[in-house]
Amino acid sequence: MNEKLSRAMKKYWESDAGKQKKENYRHNLDAVHYSPSEHANEVQEIERRNKIKKSMFALCKTEDYKHKRDDGVRQKYGVQFVSQIPAVRQQRSESIKLARKMSPKYHTQEYIRASVERLNSPAALAKKVQTLLLSKQFPNYWEKQFWSIFPTLQYTGHRSFRVGKLFPDFIVPPVDKTKKLIEVFGKCYHTPEEETSRKQYLKKMGFDCLVVWVSEIKNDLNRNSLLKKVNDFIEKQG
Repeated sequence: MNEKLSRAMKKYWESDAGKQKKENYRHNLDAVHYSPSEHANEVQEIERRNKIKKSMFALCKTEDYKHKRDDGVRQKYGVQFVSQIPAVRQQRSESIKLARKMSPKYHTQEYIRASVERLNSPAALAKKVQTLLLSKQFPNYWEKQFWSIFPTLQYTGHRSFRVGKLFPDFIVPPVDKTKKLIEVFGKCYHTPEEETSRKQYLKKMGFDCLVVWVSEIKNDLNRNSLLKKVNDFIEKQG
């Protein structure tokens, strides 16, 4: 097979097509060459790179660079002396080995079930609610804007007043006589359906509720319609 292939290749290169291909190949090789200017530019580039390497090597040998390098390493590993780094590395490697050794424990069904029960326990949920309440700013921006327009209202959005399962944003004092509540809703967190259901729920609990949307506070520049809406609700009898 190899002999047949070599004979066929030899015959091809001796043919006119093979000779023409050889000639084209030689012509292409002759055409690929560097001009003197290109060669000089390449030499200059190599010299420039060598100079940069030499300057970097010289910089690495300076005392200032060594101090900066050691400070960076000490900061990375949290040690005072560079000699303490091997012990820190050993401690980290042991911690990694221990974590890998204990990892199968955390993938068992028993551990997952116990974790879910622990997270859903009343104590954990109460702690989560407390954290959320502490992290939230009371009142928020639009509640502050609304309160500045109606300072006679009492703010209860920090859960200081409760009606059943709900905590209204504002009450019309004295609430035990007026039985009137005001909520400030934003479209990002509330829907018109929620407004209807909340009013119905509070009505069953014996309270009248007025919902003021953030768009009403934002768009009513002269406050006339908002003032009329809230004042009519406050002055409305039973």
